[in-house]
Amino acid sequence: MARAIVASGHQAYAHGYSHVRIDVLSEAEALDEIVRTEELISRFRTSPSPYLVRLPFGSGHGEARIHRLLRRWRSDCQIAHWSYNPEDFKIAEGCSTRSELEEKCGLAAGRIFNDPKINGKAILMHDDPIGATGTLAHEIARIFLSKILTTAAERQFAIAGFEPASNNAWVRRYVRPWIKY
Repeated sequence: MARAIVASGHQAYAHGYSHVRIDVLSEAEALDEIVRTEELISRFRTSPSPYLVRLPFGSGHGEARIHRLLRRWRSDCQIAHWSYNPEDFKIAEGCSTRSELEEKCGLAAGRIFNDPKINGKAILMHDDPIGATGTLAHEIARIFLSKILTTAAERQFAIAGFEPASNNAWVRRYVRPWIKY
């Protein structure tokens, strides 16, 4: 799967080998989760710099210990954190047909852009939502993304990708002041 993702031209970064909460692990265990993932992905692409990590469940994104750990691993490591969770893993619940799933995805996309605080938010999405129930759960990402993009265009929202900062200015501006490196 990693090979196919990279071959399709997508960026690939570590997220966690076992998809467990990083903040409840020892430093050695937490680092192993990220390192093992990067070792796997780096077989198919050169390690990018700066390096983004999206922590499983957002675990530890606000903890100085996790920031320090990641910076010791790679000084160019940055945490990519979402700020809007549409809970896409729940969308397929109760859907028995593709049209039902499409309707629910459309309603969920509408809720996103009805939120008056959506501007500037990073929307969390899963390509294969862990814990999703229903026989159509594997279809969520493709349908939901399409509905999000269509709804954004209809409502004149711009959609941008997640790009790492080119320097560490973002740390001083956006990370809580109590996190010290």
